[in-house]
Amino acid sequence: RLSGTLPSELQHLESLDVLQVSDNSISHVGNETDRFAKYTSLSAFLAGGNFIEYDNGIPPSLFRLTNLVALDLSNNLLSGEGFSLFLLITTITTTWLEQLQVLDLHGNALTGTLSTQISRLESLQLLDLSQNAFMGTLPSVLLPRGLITFRVGRNLLSGSIPSRMIASVATALEVLDLRDNVLTGEIPTTISSLTALETLLLQGNQLSLDLSTWIQPGGGLFKLRTLVLDYNVIESFLPTEIANLASLEVLSLANTGISGTLPSEVGQLTSLRVLHVENNKLSGTIPTELGLLTNLESVRVFFNNLTGRMPFSVCDIDGLEDLIADCAGTNPIISCSCCTRCL
Repeated sequence: RLSGTLPSELQHLESLDVLQVSDNSISHVGNETDRFAKYTSLSAFLAGGNFIEYDNGIPPSLFRLTNLVALDLSNNLLSGEGFSLFLLITTITTTWLEQLQVLDLHGNALTGTLSTQISRLESLQLLDLSQNAFMGTLPSVLLPRGLITFRVGRNLLSGSIPSRMIASVATALEVLDLRDNVLTGEIPTTISSLTALETLLLQGNQLSLDLSTWIQPGGGLFKLRTLVLDYNVIESFLPTEIANLASLEVLSLANTGISGTLPSEVGQLTSLRVLHVENNKLSGTIPTELGLLTNLESVRVFFNNLTGRMPFSVCDIDGLEDLIADCAGTNPIISCSCCTRCL
């Protein structure tokens, strides 16, 4: 297990292409003036899960890696205004701007705001800045056109989600993680045009949306597998058009205030594994069509106004290990013979 600084002997490997030192106890990346000067061929520096310390964002010594394509410094001890150094990148080398594809800095203590310089990383495919302390608003700039993964969840970001930012990655973005910030306003309808989107994590904000206008026939979310909107405000019912999201595996709308009934069309989401709609204003009965979802693993419908009986077809689902409803007491709101927990 490596500890301290990177071994100085590594600099003799001048043809090294990938340096993978993740999950060790490295605390420094070495002499900032010349340690990386000889790594002219290095395309990937992967050092997540260490104890690398630097109090002004990204250690400048890394800017000497002029052929870098992937940089992973996740889960370290970086702090300070991480993106104040993008201006320095511009002056030191343009190759970073032209060819960097992966920048993973999640799980540090970086602060400051998200710089508009993000848009200059033309080849970027993955940007993970989650679990830091970034503040301010999301930049209203065009993101790199080929960006596939954009994670800035679990920061202190505020303001609205810029429609322009979302529209700029309409055909490439697969993962959008904005969860657990302080974002407000309406979720832009441009999100529904993201034709490649597979994961959408917006929970733990103060956002609002009307699902009945957000999910439309022929919309762009046909590849969406995970939709989590917990602890936001849904100003509508769950529309029958939910069936258009045919690839959904996880649907979580807990604590959103969603009203109306649980539509039978949910039974058309044949890939669904997780359905969480607890602590809302849903009424009516649980549709028997829910029993058609043989891949279900977790269903939570408690703290609603749902009544009647849990369909026997739901109870017959072999892999359903987590089923929670309002079935406690001698006169339960929902009669359930198979629930794993009754509230």
